[in-house]
Amino acid sequence: MPLRGPQLAYYLKKRNPELYQKAREVKEKYGVTWNIAIAIAKGEAPPLPPLKTEDLSKRVEEITSAISELREKVSRVESTLTLLEELKSVAQSLRIYEELKSVLEELSKRISRIESELTLLELSSRDKAATCRWIDESGYCTKWALREVLPGWRIREETIRGVKIYRINVKEHPILCLGCLSYISRERVP
Repeated sequence: MPLRGPQLAYYLKKRNPELYQKAREVKEKYGVTWNIAIAIAKGEAPPLPPLKTEDLSKRVEEITSAISELREKVSRVESTLTLLEELKSVAQSLRIYEELKSVLEELSKRISRIESELTLLELSSRDKAATCRWIDESGYCTKWALREVLPGWRIREETIRGVKIYRINVKEHPILCLGCLSYISRERVP
């Protein structure tokens, strides 16, 4: 049977006086048993007393409470991560929006330039349409004819040698005269 308490202390005092002195100081300072004081003096972990059912139930409740708190924290972290993913998606959408905006601004500038150029072309072609030998009094070109109707254009239907043709009113659309190679000024005609 192993030695306990005061018997162990007496035996230790005779065999290892240094260890006895350290254990005695621990026992007096902390009010623990000789077995625990000796274990602490040796630098070992003291033996734990057997737990009672009440202690175990309290410990289980503490662990359960800690698990519940951790679940709540994990849930908050997950919702934060979901929010961050949504923000990342929004940031990507904003980048795409900014890129589209810059492309649209560039297109808008180009369209404005093209509109200005078309206005200049139309102004320069008005003189041509007004002075061309092939334009009749109503503004229709008698030199060129189409075989099909162009939707949105003012045309006049005629029949020449049994064939239907369509003449375009170039006074309303003078830009068509701009590229015409058959232009002859009325003033040049003898």
